[in-house]
Amino acid sequence: MSETPGPPTVEAATLRFVRAWGALAHAWGISRTMGETHAYLFASAEPRCTDDLMAALGLSRGSVNTNLRELEQWRLARRVHKSGDRKDYYEAEGDPWVVCWTLLDERKRREVDPILEVLGECLRAAPTPDNPAAEQYRERLGSLLELLRELSVLYERLRPLLAEGGPELLRSVLGE
Repeated sequence: MSETPGPPTVEAATLRFVRAWGALAHAWGISRTMGETHAYLFASAEPRCTDDLMAALGLSRGSVNTNLRELEQWRLARRVHKSGDRKDYYEAEGDPWVVCWTLLDERKRREVDPILEVLGECLRAAPTPDNPAAEQYRERLGSLLELLRELSVLYERLRPLLAEGGPELLRSVLGE
């Protein structure tokens, strides 16, 4: 006879969220372990120490420390101290809007801004369009550079508006 499983636990739900967030992070080009570490901190009601993260996620101390440093650099987690305890504890940014904008800002800074620079350099170094291949090269790279610059400007203009208005402004933009 099979047992009927009991009600879901917070721990089981947290683990499912941790694994899903880690997979999403991996799909975005962020370390799965960094995503899982962030998710565990985000879902935790209390700040967590390295030992907590090691036990919950099955990670080595070195891996946890590396991922915590990276999360601090991304401004997605911060170190906190508990009175009377010598251990360092960490908590995630709890506002999903701040998390979203932080991720977008970091992705733009690490990925979009550098490719804009590279495309500009490639166009400056490109031969003059004295043949069809050179003309097509300059045209395509120029079009791509123009599109990415325009999207970057759009992002820079929308970011403060949406960050200030948050969910309400987004809902009004979407017509909800």
